[in-house]
Amino acid sequence: MSESPAVHLPLELAGWGVHIPTQRIAVDELLRAEAPRVQAQLGVLSPALRARFEAGHGITCVACLEGDTDAARRQVVTEAIERAALAPGELRFIVDLTALDVSHPGLYCAAQASQAELGAGAALALSVRGAGCAGYHLAFDVARRLLASVEGPAAALLLTADRAPDGGRACLPISWMADGASALVLRKVSPASTGARLRALHVSSVGEFATVLSVSAEPFRVEIDGARFERRVLPMHFVMLSRLLDAALTEVGWSRDSLDALVYPNTTELDRSSLLRVLGLRPELLVGPGPSELGHAFANDIGWGLGALLAEPQRRGRWAVLAAGSGFTWGVALVER
Repeated sequence: MSESPAVHLPLELAGWGVHIPTQRIAVDELLRAEAPRVQAQLGVLSPALRARFEAGHGITCVACLEGDTDAARRQVVTEAIERAALAPGELRFIVDLTALDVSHPGLYCAAQASQAELGAGAALALSVRGAGCAGYHLAFDVARRLLASVEGPAAALLLTADRAPDGGRACLPISWMADGASALVLRKVSPASTGARLRALHVSSVGEFATVLSVSAEPFRVEIDGARFERRVLPMHFVMLSRLLDAALTEVGWSRDSLDALVYPNTTELDRSSLLRVLGLRPELLVGPGPSELGHAFANDIGWGLGALLAEPQRRGRWAVLAAGSGFTWGVALVER
């Protein structure tokens, strides 16, 4: 198990962009279209977990992009850059954290596409993969180290544009997979900085479980080893998040009771309510659109939740951002504004 140290903070969350598709596909329709896949995924689970998932996932439909991800990616990048009002040359790094984009398979890197469109030839374009819905946490970790390596004012653009495969949106018992795009700009804190600040970040991965989720090429599908996920990963799920949250809170001298908002992925209503119960957090802390009419759009859930907070100038306080992603990677970030 590897864990990153909390270094090179704080950083300012200077800009954001979100795209939530307006098109929806009903879960009932997905159940009919993917019946053999659903039965195979649920059939390996224990009767107790299967019953809990079927009764408590709480998702009625999922958000789906029409066409490829290019327009959505351009929208969120433009929004994030404009909101950050970056000075010329300040953008030094572009980090693509896309988990899955069936419209651009292979060697495609969205960071390079955005670099060309922005005319940001001096910015290093790179991609980080393998963290799923903890992708922003991994990208935060990479960006803070990169920003610490350069002198003077500097910013990093983090972006993700995900599109799940049609006919392969079932990823049970994790969730029903959706599409979306989001972007965030991280900037070195200056005396003039007044925005939200990333105060603490703890990321941990257990490479032993990297093959629990995989991707098949023909047809393009996300494959899950449901039995191993239930027996090996689920018992660690809340334990890891609790341990990392406590470490981050201790670092900045906060308590769980002092938190004002919680950003967490749109997995299922069952998972989200269980997280609140296990960690002893108040239900009213949860922000963002939730999974009911969206499904789970990988790390975009985090981008959407942070965007909802950042879009309210009067919203002040202490925010916790938690995620557990494929790989498996767990991440906790603390933000203050």
